[in-house]
Amino acid sequence: MKKYPLLISTMLFIFAGSLFAQADFNTSLHKTRAGKNFWYGAENGGFESLTNAPIEDLGCVECHGPTDANGNAYPAEYSPNCVDCHATDFSVSQDQCFSCHSRQAKAMAMGYTDVHRDAGMKCWDCHSSGDLHGDGTEYNSMLEAGANDTDCENCHYEGGSAPIEDHSEYDPHNGKLHCTTCHAQTVVSCYNCHFESQVESHNKRPFTAIADFTLLVNREKDGKVYPASFQALSYQGNAWIAMAPFTSHTITEEGRRCDDCHNNEAVAEYWDTDQIKFAEWNEADSSLSWKHGIVPVPEDYASSFKMDFITYNGQTSDPVAPSKNWSKIGKDVPDGFQLLFATPLTPRQMGSLGADMGTIVNNFETSLHRTRAGKPTWYDKENGGFETLTNVPIEDMGCVVCHGPTDASGNPYPEDYDGGMCGDCHGEGVTSVSQDQCLSCHSRQQKEIAMGFSDVHRDAGFVCMDCHGFEDMHGDGTPYESMLADGAIKTDCENCHSEPIENHPADPHSGKLHCTVCHSESVIACYNCHLESQVESHIKRPYKAISDFVMLVNRDKDGKVYPATFQSLTYQGHSWVGMAPYTSHSIMEDGRTCQDCHKNMGGSIEAIEDYNTNGKIQFSAWNEADSTLSWKHGIVPIPQDYETSLKMDFLTYNGSTGDPVAPSKNWSLVKGEWDGFQLLYGSPLTKDQMGKLGFDTTLTSVETIDQLPSDYKLLQNYPNPFNPETKISYSIPELSNVELIVFDTLGNLVEVLVNSQQSAGTYQVTFDASKLTSGVYFYQLTAGNFKSVKKLILIK
Repeated sequence: MKKYPLLISTMLFIFAGSLFAQADFNTSLHKTRAGKNFWYGAENGGFESLTNAPIEDLGCVECHGPTDANGNAYPAEYSPNCVDCHATDFSVSQDQCFSCHSRQAKAMAMGYTDVHRDAGMKCWDCHSSGDLHGDGTEYNSMLEAGANDTDCENCHYEGGSAPIEDHSEYDPHNGKLHCTTCHAQTVVSCYNCHFESQVESHNKRPFTAIADFTLLVNREKDGKVYPASFQALSYQGNAWIAMAPFTSHTITEEGRRCDDCHNNEAVAEYWDTDQIKFAEWNEADSSLSWKHGIVPVPEDYASSFKMDFITYNGQTSDPVAPSKNWSKIGKDVPDGFQLLFATPLTPRQMGSLGADMGTIVNNFETSLHRTRAGKPTWYDKENGGFETLTNVPIEDMGCVVCHGPTDASGNPYPEDYDGGMCGDCHGEGVTSVSQDQCLSCHSRQQKEIAMGFSDVHRDAGFVCMDCHGFEDMHGDGTPYESMLADGAIKTDCENCHSEPIENHPADPHSGKLHCTVCHSESVIACYNCHLESQVESHIKRPYKAISDFVMLVNRDKDGKVYPATFQSLTYQGHSWVGMAPYTSHSIMEDGRTCQDCHKNMGGSIEAIEDYNTNGKIQFSAWNEADSTLSWKHGIVPIPQDYETSLKMDFLTYNGSTGDPVAPSKNWSLVKGEWDGFQLLYGSPLTKDQMGKLGFDTTLTSVETIDQLPSDYKLLQNYPNPFNPETKISYSIPELSNVELIVFDTLGNLVEVLVNSQQSAGTYQVTFDASKLTSGVYFYQLTAGNFKSVKKLILIK
């Protein structure tokens, strides 16, 4: 008798468990059959948009074989239930799975092996109860995140993170490719279903099932490159392709080789012709040929991915069997294309696949890694650089080569090496790249790491080449003057973060600020390089590297507010500052608050408070008593009148130019103002932008009309960007022949604004660009021996 309560409670438990299981099963895709509806529905861009036939009229929703798991024929009006898969004794037959999952059955029929099947495994050995019976959440498709939790790492990753023993050395993609991209032999495709047969007679009539290929896409659920397949259809002269990630059950132990994917037949065709003709019909013998191997799906897939579409010429009620009774419908571009739960490969990814060595070598001649054009652009006098004060050519300064003591293979560089060869970055074999090799030249990023700044990308294990593609590193065939020039660097936040990040607050700036304004922890500045050491001894001697601040400018390439930094220099008593946009690699997950930048929103911003108090921003100050430097921390907006309001103390080194570079107190003040200032690829904040941050703009002036200038000066135009008018101010200290001209990026003269002799004074000219197209232009002042060039941006 004592056993009865236990028996009863056990039965209740089992009964309750079955009720919970049934409740979850009502959300299962095995019950709802939502996948086909979602794929086909017009609201999701499906084929219904061409057929106008509801899916309920097609006889393809229930998706089961002729009999249930007990061998009983299904009734005409049947709703999916447990008996589809489970016999009365709750046993499950593998064949019952294949009666619906026909592509897996087709792969087996075609003779493809699978390491799991070879080991005797069944579907339910990998797929959890949640996969099979539902988890209480309704999904539109098994491809949706959460609908199918089975993945390789369930078995092949120790603790969910460590790769298979000794596997990591084989993955040059740092986990960006799903395992199946390399290890799935093939996907299977249903080629060109004749939809009239489905609509009129409920006959599934494809031309044939094809295999021996794998399409590549980016899977939405994890962002990894993943195999994909497609279904091609024709109906009443219309053609359509549905494409989606496909989990092939043809897994091999040995994976693909690099040359299986890189610069293969499909990739080469795309680069040569801007298209991939995937499948071609031979009318003479009614046969089909198609691309084998890896076939990447490019960004312009809707027009570049082509196949011949065909129609069945017999009766829609004919038995479904292999037949020659097919013909072309006269098109190879679909009327509709649906890419579900995936995105195409990016141009960067396509570039990586198509980067044959011939293209790399040709483009590399234009790469900034080869030309080293960035430093001359910054330094040369024609760009308003520091050469205007030193009169020392950059070739005599030993700063163009820019590499460490050894190449990537550890071999010392020869004395006369001019830099810019593959061996700078690549070791023997021209494939491996060391992160340290990148940092040996990109020293500000190295300094960020040394200073302890974290970065969400580095924290996730990213290295430079995970974000920077072939074109960034090897050139794209166009020579650029600087990595800041528009087009020189293709990498930007939206490459990965094009969709708003979950739970990201709304953008109150309407896209006018670049992401890094809020998410960069700090920029880095090389404070006060002693150029005598560089000129005389080829030694780079700054006072120190400083951080914990972010300057703000408008970036030329997109007109957005962007972080900036500077380099300050002294040479023979002269002082100079070069400023430009700066991409900090110290990205924080949590961004700044409004109060970090806006004084008028309650923020305490040193730079703005300083400006509002006395009309200037004393960015840095030297303490002679203890040879220390202090500087503004936090956000430092660069105001419209920065050339007169932004101040910093300039220093000189008092030791020998040949001294070892080390922290030292042997520095002293030269002056508290600069002799030259250069703002490259950016412009100061406009008066309107300053006002929004809480600047007192009544103090802002870009003119000094009431006093005679002491030197030649060309100021930044205001406003900039502009439409259609902007003002250009300049100063001349003596009677001079003055020419002020505007020219375009190709050097073509656009307009002569001034060409006359003028007395000493400060002048302002209005430039009307109403007849010009949007873009970057330059204006140049020539007066006496003085010449200066600045950029202006017209945005209509």
